[in-house]
Amino acid sequence: MKEIYSPYAEKIKKQERKEGLTGKLLTMMLIGGLAIAAYSGLKQKPIEYSGEKSYTFEEGQGLSDATMTVERDVNKVPYQEVNKHIAEMPQNEKSLSDGIQAGETITVPESAERQ
Repeated sequence: MKEIYSPYAEKIKKQERKEGLTGKLLTMMLIGGLAIAAYSGLKQKPIEYSGEKSYTFEEGQGLSDATMTVERDVNKVPYQEVNKHIAEMPQNEKSLSDGIQAGETITVPESAERQ
């Protein structure tokens, strides 16, 4: 059977090809943008700690109580990272090695921030 040529049918086919290419291009751009955003999120700047202050434990307190005294933006500086930093500070090694006792004093940073 012979296909009948129609300018209208050709116009529709051309439009479909154009829309298909545009859709593919937009999808590729969206995926590329998401990949860049994910990579940027993984590449965070390090946390900067400034100043030092003493913290004396009272009965029933733990390292988390000392961590909560450090000034920080909770959306940028995770509690766990500050807690880990305090535990790893050389000046706290002796105090924290045998467990926390009431009346014991450790050193904590005054603030922690990520730019």
